[in-house]
Amino acid sequence: MTGFAANHVSGSTDVASEFLGELERSIATDVSTTPPQFRASLLRRLRAAQAAQPSMALIHQLAARALDVADTALRPGPRSRNRHGR
Repeated sequence: MTGFAANHVSGSTDVASEFLGELERSIATDVSTTPPQFRASLLRRLRAAQAAQPSMALIHQLAARALDVADTALRPGPRSRNRHGR
């Protein structure tokens, strides 16, 4: 992650959009072979993102949400239904 990390002049929406784009690309090219390895890799990337933009609350919120999604996927047990009951 580099583009958004060096961007300290744009607004939070632009920086967040860059962050999400970079996160999506890094996830798409991740070579982890197990879910725990993927989570550890993701956590490293998210912590680096937070360190790069320490005062950008939106980056911290998005990083927390990304980790929450990954943790939900790793949690054993039945998956909850979506809001449409499917």
